[in-house]
Amino acid sequence: KPFMGYINYAQKGKAPSESSKDDLLSIITDLQAEFIADKGAHFVFGKALESLLKITRSEYGFIGEILKSNEGDPYLQTQAITNIAWDSDTQAFYRQNAPSGMAFYNLETLFGHTIKTGETVIANEPANHPSRGGLPEGHPPLNHYLGIPLHLGNQFVGMAGIANRPGGYSESQLSELKPLINTLATLIAAYHQDQ
Repeated sequence: KPFMGYINYAQKGKAPSESSKDDLLSIITDLQAEFIADKGAHFVFGKALESLLKITRSEYGFIGEILKSNEGDPYLQTQAITNIAWDSDTQAFYRQNAPSGMAFYNLETLFGHTIKTGETVIANEPANHPSRGGLPEGHPPLNHYLGIPLHLGNQFVGMAGIANRPGGYSESQLSELKPLINTLATLIAAYHQDQ
């Protein structure tokens, strides 16, 4: 089944870079097939997030669409988000809102910086980053963060945010993810058009 596991290409004699490229191609192919099969946004973007977290070895994250409020201000509407609920209230909120997407309007945060500017944020010391916004009491630790804008041509359609990759994030890792980032942008735009 798609996304249920990845072949260990290193055991088949391929170099690690070939393995990564093959894994990425397999993920992209599966995502496109699931979208075309009309499995639903929650399913497709959930699988996309699961794959993104796995290939980057990140603990949690989200994928979302950039929309505009009635006043014309940008905000994030999630299509997939990791359950990081830390008490019964946040668990209930997650269960109620995650399937239909959560809207985030506070742009004075690390991910808010990406929403406002359309720029990548690499924060390997998030507590010291100028765009930090703080964490709610009880929130899981945020040791490293990568905010990835999703552009389709010159249109800023969405973003992904991932956290806590051991050792942090870098521009070179972001570059390796480019085919998946482009696919996510295309899927977000296609989903928006379908709506």
